[in-house]
Amino acid sequence: PPEQSRGDPVHPIQGDEMPEFTVPDPITGEEISTAQFEGERAFLWTSFYTSCPDGVCPALILRLRRAQEVAAEEGFGDEAAFLPLTFDPERDTAEVLREYANRRGVDLDAGNWHFLRPESYEAGVELMDENFGLKIQKTDAEGYENL
Repeated sequence: PPEQSRGDPVHPIQGDEMPEFTVPDPITGEEISTAQFEGERAFLWTSFYTSCPDGVCPALILRLRRAQEVAAEEGFGDEAAFLPLTFDPERDTAEVLREYANRRGVDLDAGNWHFLRPESYEAGVELMDENFGLKIQKTDAEGYENL
C-alpha cells in the first residue's frame, strides 16, 4: 500500500477492488463482466486501441500475451483471464481485433482472453471516466489521448 494517504479518492487506487462493469467481447459474442471473475479467477485488464500510433498499446498487449503464455506453461491458464478493453469501438471490430490478436501472438483458443469492446465510443468514454477517472478523447482521425 502507499505510504501516504491520498485522502478519499473517488476512483480506485492501489489496493482497491476493481470496479464492476460488463462489456461485449465481439469475437466470442459474449457479455463479459469483471464480476464473473471475482473469487474464481485472477484477471489482468488494460485499455488500448489497435491503431495506437506510438507503440504503447502494442507493448501493453505484449505484456498480457506473455502473462498468458506463462499461465499456460505453469498450468494455471484456466485460473487467469486477460481483458484488454478497446476505447475505439468504431474501428476495432471483431475482425480487426482477431487480426490484431494474430499479429501479436495472442492465443484466442485458450478461452481466457477476451477483447472487450464498448457498444459505442460514447459508452467507452463513460466507462473509462466513471469507473477509473480516465478521460479520453479523439484527437484526430488516427488517435486518442488520455486527458
